[in-house]
Amino acid sequence: MRLLFVHHKGNEAAIISEYVIAEREGKVLRNSDTNAMSPEDYAKRLLQDGIRKRWLWEG
Repeated sequence: MRLLFVHHKGNEAAIISEYVIAEREGKVLRNSDTNAMSPEDYAKRLLQDGIRKRWLWEG
């Protein structure tokens, strides 16, 4: 998610879209909520969490 955030310069739609593709291709794995929500919803929540907690700018 951090790499996508930087690559897409914060463009949320592009970040979410690319994350969903990566998850479906098995390039990223979830650490939690493995079955509870769609890839789109998971990507949105992960992005929101990163923005809210500011971990997207670290590392």
